[in-house]
Amino acid sequence: MKGVFPMDWNEIVLKVDNVIAEAAIGILGEHGIEGLVIEDESILDDLSRDRGRWDYVDESLISFEKGKTVLKGYIGQDNELNSFIRDLRRSLELAVERLGRGEFELKAEPLKNRDWNTEWKKYFKPIKIGDKIIIKPSWESLDKGDSIFSEDGIVIELDPGLAFGTGTHETTKMCLEFVEKYIEKGIKAYDIGCGSGILALAAAKLGAAEVLGIDMDGDAVKAAKENVKKNNEEKTCIIKQGDLLKDLDEPADLLIANIIFDVVLSLLETAAPFVKKSGLFIASGILEEKTKEMTDAVDESEYFDLLESKTENGWTAMVLKRRD
Repeated sequence: MKGVFPMDWNEIVLKVDNVIAEAAIGILGEHGIEGLVIEDESILDDLSRDRGRWDYVDESLISFEKGKTVLKGYIGQDNELNSFIRDLRRSLELAVERLGRGEFELKAEPLKNRDWNTEWKKYFKPIKIGDKIIIKPSWESLDKGDSIFSEDGIVIELDPGLAFGTGTHETTKMCLEFVEKYIEKGIKAYDIGCGSGILALAAAKLGAAEVLGIDMDGDAVKAAKENVKKNNEEKTCIIKQGDLLKDLDEPADLLIANIIFDVVLSLLETAAPFVKKSGLFIASGILEEKTKEMTDAVDESEYFDLLESKTENGWTAMVLKRRD
């Protein structure tokens, strides 16, 4: 279910043994509950087969138990809940009796009417990063009297939508700090895996003459293009949908990659043709426990030297310099 619910709803949460999960899904459908959320241990199996899109999963945030499946669905509060639950419970009991196995837990909770697509916005406020960079949500105002306002600051107007990158996550924050520290006016920059476009926009506003942001996700590309337009950087900052380095045709002065460790590691070899000699490669999205592996790989690289590294709250970012 997406967007604003047209009424108040009840959330039906059913936890069942895996052996009766299929029967339980059918019973929920028979009782008019569709669009189920299904949680079980196969979630991690699916994630492990898609390592190109993620690097770290906090298993504590995934509410499954071994051998259990959790099913979540919704009915409007205009339904008679007690009667509905009584009938649903009876159908489940009959299924368990018929199958001769399995247990279940059933509960219902009221779910207030909200705009779920925008609920997160209340937690995203203007922030200052580094000495000059101010990230301002497009729906917030920023006045001269605000504590983070500065006359020489650069303001990035941002609406990330479904894309990653608000400046609050350590990987993005450290990248922004490095971009501010090392950028030179008039350079050409690439932002690989640009997400919301926040790093590409920072490079443009800090003086880059030409910035190309690339992301393989269509939602990210859409959000980044809208953010570029909001910031009046269409002439400097171009956003394209693509796969990593495949759409690049010449070296840049600065390459930024705030992605995942495996991809960043691979770029030590593949990115060299797209970074000018003495140019910089800002790499982030590296888990702290992977820092030594990344550092060792840089030491063994024939293309890059480690210029600077920093670690915050379990994440590491690095600035690498292309050898002459």
